[in-house]
Amino acid sequence: MLVDLHRGLVLSANSHFLKLTAFTLAEILNIPLLDLLPELSQTEHAPGEEFETLLNRRNRESLPVVARLISLDPSNQWHLVSTIPVSVYQQNLSIRQRQDQQFQALADLGTLLNQSDLETSLAVAMRIGHDLLDASILCVYQADSLVPQLEKTAAWRSSSSKPAMPS
Repeated sequence: MLVDLHRGLVLSANSHFLKLTAFTLAEILNIPLLDLLPELSQTEHAPGEEFETLLNRRNRESLPVVARLISLDPSNQWHLVSTIPVSVYQQNLSIRQRQDQQFQALADLGTLLNQSDLETSLAVAMRIGHDLLDASILCVYQADSLVPQLEKTAAWRSSSSKPAMPS
C-alpha cells in the first residue's frame, strides 16, 4: 500500500492487500493509516525494518502481520507499506533457510578435494548429502569390479555428527 506519512493517509493499495483486508479500493483511499495499523503509532520503526503488528480488516478479526515501511523520497513523506501475514512470512522464512542450506552444501562440494584423509572427506560428503537431500540416513557404497557385491563404505544418521565407518 502507498501511504503519505506526513498526513498519515493511505493513497493506494494493490489487489493482494485489498483481498487480505476485505476493503475495496474506494473504501481504503484516504483513510488514516492508523485505522489499518493501530500499533504503528506506539513505536518508531527504521525504514526497511520488519516488525510484527496487527492489521485491522473489514468485518474480520485483526490479522497478525509482518510489516515493513520503505521510504520512497528523501523527506520520508511517501512510503510503501508491505504487510505479510505472520504465518506466510514464517513459511517463506523456512523455505529461504532451506534454500540457503542447499546452496551452501553445493558450495561445499569443492572442499572435498582439499580434505586431508578419506574419513574427513566422507564426513564432509555425508554432511553435504544430508544438507542437499534432508535425508535422515545416508550410506555410501563402494563397488569392486572383481567381486559381485557392494561394500558399505560409510553411513550417517541425522543424530550423529560423523559418518560411521564399517569395521
